[in-house]
Amino acid sequence: MNAEEKFKNWQISFGLSEIDNETPSYFLQSLAEANIIGLITDEEAEQLLSDHYMEIGIGPQYGTDVVILKIKRYLPVPDFRLSTEYFYAIHGYIFDRVMPDAGKTRHRNVSKKEPILNYETVIYSPLQHIEEYLNYDFEQERKKNYKNKTPEEVIDMLTPFITNIWQAHPFSDGNTRTTSVFLEKYLNSLGFQTNNEVFRENATYFRAALVRANYTTNEKLEPTYEYVKKFLRKLLIDPTIELDMNELYISPTRV
Repeated sequence: MNAEEKFKNWQISFGLSEIDNETPSYFLQSLAEANIIGLITDEEAEQLLSDHYMEIGIGPQYGTDVVILKIKRYLPVPDFRLSTEYFYAIHGYIFDRVMPDAGKTRHRNVSKKEPILNYETVIYSPLQHIEEYLNYDFEQERKKNYKNKTPEEVIDMLTPFITNIWQAHPFSDGNTRTTSVFLEKYLNSLGFQTNNEVFRENATYFRAALVRANYTTNEKLEPTYEYVKKFLRKLLIDPTIELDMNELYISPTRV
């Protein structure tokens, strides 16, 4: 892997950490720089990171750094399977040693107060139906044929699937990062060379777009795929498309 590819994968990993308002430590950034120019391997970076935290003590930043490094290492691995098991395997790998239930289904129902929804929540899959819903979504996706489709047609076909598996929210934490890694690898398996800067710079927008794709109210506000599709168009077709977080807020009062 050349320096440019390493740089892009590190930048995606850094961008995805911002979804949960997490940032890499200066030490990890220094490891990334050394790795990009070929001074250390991925394995050496992981060992140096482990040694660093053994010395200074393991705190919350440790988990952030480990997950960023794991995502960077996993992105270029040339494997992909369109299955629930593979989706779980991604989570299991990137959150290993950080979450005790990495790669396992959450044990409770969840809700999350979203600023873009006036602090309302998306309705996530009920605990007892998570794997049933995911298996159905993957089964339906495997029936699709993307051969000879235009990028716009691919986006139209892919968007409902990606929003559904995110809405299942099978894990106690890390659902958007897992979905993002899965999406990147799925698109690569379909032959797309994604614009990695889009993920790096707009990971937070992508999560908010998934929220809007899965939110409805009794006041006739319907779920909309508009923003997920807009993100994917920027990712696959036109990197000059403007993505504005303000457009995702349901209230006139915006930040």
